[in-house]
Amino acid sequence: MSKAKGTSQLRFPSREALCSWLCQTDEGREVLKEVTKPRRRARVPVLIVLHSDGWVEAFSLRKQADVRIVPRLHVTEPTVAVDVDLYTDLLAGRNHARIHWPNHLVATGQVERITPAQEHDRLIDMRLLRAIREINA
Repeated sequence: MSKAKGTSQLRFPSREALCSWLCQTDEGREVLKEVTKPRRRARVPVLIVLHSDGWVEAFSLRKQADVRIVPRLHVTEPTVAVDVDLYTDLLAGRNHARIHWPNHLVATGQVERITPAQEHDRLIDMRLLRAIREINA
């Protein structure tokens, strides 16, 4: 092992020398640990907006987000639920069907129609609850 002049780069005469340095020295083990630790990819926010008329919009900061929106058939018999999931996978396509598993589910929600008047009432209720909490605090 030698240092290149004017740099902080190390040079090794052979692969064996590099492997030896990485595995048998404290400095080498630290370097190996640093370069092999898993890197966490930054999460990209995706917003799904469900309109009361059934229209669905997907928003993301990255155009590379590969979003697929598919309808799931409504059935009342639990015995056909597996068939409905298979049909949903066919609609989604191979690339998206592979992520249609419970361990890949990242969020859930409930669709409900909310009028502006209902939202106004909800905000007033929240304000009242905050006021009551502050009084009791």
